[in-house]
Amino acid sequence: MKSSISSASSVGSRVKRSHERRHSSKSSSTTSSYHDSDSVASLRSGSAFRSKASSRNRSVASHDTYSIESGSQKSKVSAASTKSHFSNDDDSVFPMRSSHSVSSRRSNRSTPSFQEQLESLSDRSHRSGSELSGSAARSSPRSVSSHASHKSNHSRRSNRSSSSRKSSMSNSHRSLASTNSHNSASVTSHKSTNSQRGKKTSSLQQKGETQLKSKRYSEAIKSFTSAIRACDSSQDWSGSDEDKATNGTDTTMAVLYRYRCEALYEIGLYELAAKDARKALKLEQSSTKSDHTNNGLALRGKILSLLGYSLLRIGNNNLESAKKAFEDSIEIIKEAIDNAKMLSSTGQPSTSLDDAKKLLKTTLEESKTGLNEIVTYETLKEELKDSSRKSYIMDLDSILDMTPGNIDLHVQKIKHLISRKRWFEVANHCEQMAAKASRYCGVGIFKGDLQDADPFPDMKLEELDPDHFTRRDIVVPQHLRVLPAVATREAVSLLPKEILSYYVTSLRLEDRCDSALLVGRFLRKKGDSVDNIEKEWQKLNDTIKLREEGNVFFRNGKFDRAASQYKQCLEVCSETNTGGQINAALHYNRGKCFYAMSQYQDASTEFTQAISIHSMYSDAILQRARCHLQMKDRKKASANFNRYLTLVEGTREHPYPPPYKGSNCFFDMPSDVTYRQVESVKAEMEKHRIADISSNQRHSNTQSGMSSFIEKSKAKLFSGLCNK
Repeated sequence: MKSSISSASSVGSRVKRSHERRHSSKSSSTTSSYHDSDSVASLRSGSAFRSKASSRNRSVASHDTYSIESGSQKSKVSAASTKSHFSNDDDSVFPMRSSHSVSSRRSNRSTPSFQEQLESLSDRSHRSGSELSGSAARSSPRSVSSHASHKSNHSRRSNRSSSSRKSSMSNSHRSLASTNSHNSASVTSHKSTNSQRGKKTSSLQQKGETQLKSKRYSEAIKSFTSAIRACDSSQDWSGSDEDKATNGTDTTMAVLYRYRCEALYEIGLYELAAKDARKALKLEQSSTKSDHTNNGLALRGKILSLLGYSLLRIGNNNLESAKKAFEDSIEIIKEAIDNAKMLSSTGQPSTSLDDAKKLLKTTLEESKTGLNEIVTYETLKEELKDSSRKSYIMDLDSILDMTPGNIDLHVQKIKHLISRKRWFEVANHCEQMAAKASRYCGVGIFKGDLQDADPFPDMKLEELDPDHFTRRDIVVPQHLRVLPAVATREAVSLLPKEILSYYVTSLRLEDRCDSALLVGRFLRKKGDSVDNIEKEWQKLNDTIKLREEGNVFFRNGKFDRAASQYKQCLEVCSETNTGGQINAALHYNRGKCFYAMSQYQDASTEFTQAISIHSMYSDAILQRARCHLQMKDRKKASANFNRYLTLVEGTREHPYPPPYKGSNCFFDMPSDVTYRQVESVKAEMEKHRIADISSNQRHSNTQSGMSSFIEKSKAKLFSGLCNK
């Protein structure tokens, strides 16, 4: 019994020393279990105690070596190996059980103190020692042999488990190294991709700026949109706000939006330009750098100026916002100029600062001009309340130049032109609006973040030329041009619904029946709810039918029936005496019918009606002169003959009347009369002994040397005749 107690005490001493060594590696829970199991096994082994202790010391050395290598995984692996080898519960069946499950289960147990562990071991040593003494005294050589065999088997299992543990640790090292390598490669790849996107952004920005300077606005918009997409993709949103601010990404994006805003503004997309300006302002941040063109105050001032102009062009209720944007821009630019002056006094390079000052002053002047435009707009708006003013239409055009996006003003102008029976100019104004809208139709600019902003997503231009009204190779001035019939179908798709009905009516009254038919079919097929479209369609078909019937009767010499058909056609077209080319032509045709039937008074009346609609209707003027000649009214005949010659000769030098002056129509103009026709009319006048007043005046001017006075008189006479 004493031997057992001394043996237990010796074991307790060794356990204590071992525990102190293991405690330095901070694995108390695993070490306690390790000592407990080992001591119990040693007591049960009896004579094999020394050999077992030696084996335990080797295991401890192996454990300490892994603890140094693995660091954080030290306690988990120790617990797993201890559980696998020395526990008698069910876990001993699974020597490869994961360290996570074992560690989790052990972590849920409360770890006893060292004193408690020592007392427990002493008690077990007393009990086991007494049992072992009796058992050893009674054991046979066979039991000793069996015990040695059991020890050998246990040693083999321990070696296999140790090899498995080392293999598991090696795999864990390799997995950790592989993960670290993969993460490092991902970070390197991400940085490389961002670097490439940054270079791409810079390249696209430079390309867009070049296109903007050369006025290739659609191409510039596409370049800046691609740059915005590349710059947005290269942002690293995982960092803090401070990191993102220092990267300069927001400033780059602000500059890109600022340039695209300018390109959108130039092609007439004012609402999108205003949106880009607001985005740029939001992204722009205060900068203390010495770059006075793109950063800090200079950038903000330029963006505010662009925003002001965009809002001004939209019109409607945006004028107050535009005014505030201009005022803020002026204030900021003045501050930037002061800063630039301070930098120049500190010895900064003069060339770069001079260039910066020029750009700042340019922006300042632009903002001041914008403010002046708003003042002018407000003044003209007040004057437009009186539509009887002679300059009313010119003032209306001036306001529309400042706010072309204000649809209400376009409708106001069209209604004023209708009140003056100037249907040709109604159609011209509508078609110019369509041509301007076609500049951004089908050119591929609505991509990226502009994809949902396309006002005509399914529109593809085939016949409409966006530059039809601005081309310089066309002799006819802009205000007298008309679109080809095939292009009107596309034009009507680009017009606001508020003016569609006016455009359809103008095509019918200006005798552009081919265009009117194309537009009418298109609108009816499309199913758009256009005011009076069905009514206009019926009037158009009746007009074409009745006039064609009258022409057939006239060609067959049935002048009375032809005059009747023309009258019915006039009743269709002349609701409330609307005017237009179709009405002037129908009155002229009726006059020819009456002249053919020798009804000169009725013929003269019809020709007068035609001239009242189209004051420069050269054929109608000539035919009325002949009517008066037949009625023996030589005075009126002479007046009409000389008016005809004056208009023809006057248009030799000035073939086209200025805007809103001259005739309400533009067909059968005096400029279309040939020299042979003029000589024929002069011969007719000479035959009837009617003096050529214009010829006599020219001869008198040469003889008296008063050419300048007569030229002014002729110009005044010509202007008066044009407006009669």
